[in-house]
Amino acid sequence: MDQPKEIQELNDLLRPRWISGLWNLDHAERPSDPKTRVKPHLWKWHDVYDSLVQAKDKISVARGSVERRVIRLVNPGLADTEMTSHTILLSFQLIQPGEVAPAHRHTMSAFRFILQGHGAYTNVDGNKMVMEDGDLILTPHGCWHEHAHEGDENMVWIDGLDVPFVQALQQISFDPYKGRLPVNEAIDPSLFHGMTRPVGTTTSESPQVLHYQWRDTYASLQRLSRTSGNPFDGAALEYVNPANGGPTFALYNPTPEGDYAAWAIVVMETSEGRVSGLHHFIYPELFAEFGLPLRLDKEHVGQADELQQPA
Repeated sequence: MDQPKEIQELNDLLRPRWISGLWNLDHAERPSDPKTRVKPHLWKWHDVYDSLVQAKDKISVARGSVERRVIRLVNPGLADTEMTSHTILLSFQLIQPGEVAPAHRHTMSAFRFILQGHGAYTNVDGNKMVMEDGDLILTPHGCWHEHAHEGDENMVWIDGLDVPFVQALQQISFDPYKGRLPVNEAIDPSLFHGMTRPVGTTTSESPQVLHYQWRDTYASLQRLSRTSGNPFDGAALEYVNPANGGPTFALYNPTPEGDYAAWAIVVMETSEGRVSGLHHFIYPELFAEFGLPLRLDKEHVGQADELQQPA
């Protein structure tokens, strides 16, 4: 960028002070329309599944290894970061009968749609959620979680994590668990089952959930398809948190004072058995709209803080 001599001299004065003037910003960095490196791309199921099969006997999930047999969907425009989009990483995971993918926790939140297989389960903070085809299972950030397979056929599911989003905030953190994550047999799994609703409606208050079962979701979708549905989206459902009729995920971040502050809200929509929308709002003021507190103390965070690691 050609600049007058006096501005160049001013820049030379500011540079060693680690200060820069806005006048140095190129006009290309302020486009009239949003720009993205993400490119349209279609991943064929045959390629995805064959890739998992090729990795089945070569990649171990034992502790001390990579611990997850996962292949990532890499967007051609993001080859350097190997992410699927600028906010979400989508992956496919395969676990074989008898395997245990060791427990850990991290600052990324995850949603998992079960694709095939029977007999495996995900343990989230002591909640044993048995996987069935089409189920949606949530793993909020900071929760201990482990995958184990008690069945006799390969289990496959798709993972969605907000890795690039959390990475952009420079908040990536990973913590392995020591030993097996115990299942709390006193927990009633039905207390954590989720619900759906036709897009554009509201629901009354109910308990918080982590497990959305496809057999219930599909029955609701079939019933909705026999009505006029939504004039714009047709027979479309969105996953909701029945605690407040609001978003699937409400994310809180730890503070230096030891409590947790509102951070972001994630809303997920499905249509015809697929995820049709995923909306991420970094706007703490929205929490009040859904009846959620702006801060949580440790007593209200849940069993994640109560669950102690074995010695």
